[in-house]
Amino acid sequence: MQMWFSQYHTANVKLDVRIQEQLFSGQSDYQKIDVFKSYEFGKMVALDGEIVFSDTDEFIYDEMVTHVPMAVHPDSVAFVPDVREDLARRDFTINAMAYNAKEGLVDPFGGQADLQSGVLRAVGVPHQRFTEDALRILRLYRFAARFGFAIDPPTAQAAQELCAHLDCVSVERIEEELAKLLSAPAPAAYLDKKILGVVLPELSPEALAAAKPVVDACPAGAENLPIRLAALLYSLGEDGIRRTLKRLRCSNACIEETAVLVREVVPGVPVSLNIYARRLLGKYNLCTVQRLAALVTALQPERSADFAALSELAEQLDADGVCCRVSQLAVNGRDLMAA
Repeated sequence: MQMWFSQYHTANVKLDVRIQEQLFSGQSDYQKIDVFKSYEFGKMVALDGEIVFSDTDEFIYDEMVTHVPMAVHPDSVAFVPDVREDLARRDFTINAMAYNAKEGLVDPFGGQADLQSGVLRAVGVPHQRFTEDALRILRLYRFAARFGFAIDPPTAQAAQELCAHLDCVSVERIEEELAKLLSAPAPAAYLDKKILGVVLPELSPEALAAAKPVVDACPAGAENLPIRLAALLYSLGEDGIRRTLKRLRCSNACIEETAVLVREVVPGVPVSLNIYARRLLGKYNLCTVQRLAALVTALQPERSADFAALSELAEQLDADGVCCRVSQLAVNGRDLMAA
């Protein structure tokens, strides 16, 4: 991954084409460098002997570029002479650190101490940070869930008080953060009732409370997002899940997989696991069958042994190439007609 930079600088906004042109027109002193390491909390870049941390995945910089409140595509860009002024506009203290060879670690807000203590704290005044970009509220809970951090009480209070502003954030940005939150090892404790009430109004507080232990019982990781979504939204049923995920502009593949998982949850234990496994493999691929087994195990722990056996059986049938659908037959209609 390569980008163009000049001088010592840092920023946490994605600038649109118009602003890029404003910044870079007439400039010729940019250097191409590599992002050489990605930290858990953000990116780390080397620049003219400097190291700068950023809490975003995209970098478009010029000398100390800083963002303006509530703007992802700002109307103007301000230049500041001191890195500390830019760090003051970061979201959380753990993302507000920089380093250079002369000064060493620049950490004006105690980010290193918070990192070591496992605390997420907003930089400066929490209300101001969340007013600048309400999506930071979801990022707060996502970071906390991913790393098991505690949330600084004043920061949590500000997030609660300003969470209604999330309705001004695009659904695409909300979906991205929600997906990352649900992919965390144990996100249930961070699925806040008030926050989820804004981003998922379809889900009642009672349904959320019932879903939390099920969500944590599902396997973690981005590859298991459909299972976690099915567990969280199970009370909505297949049609409700399709509507909700479509509103959030999830991918068609994610919507379909999540809806299928909910549709295929059946009460009781199948009379024959072999027949049940073959029937499922006749309709879906092995990954979907194993995801279904994981979801049912989370929903009904008392059936975990049966569905662990189902998952293993389906894997064996798939590995053995056992015919479970018409397309897998060794002969087709043309072969029969020609015989």
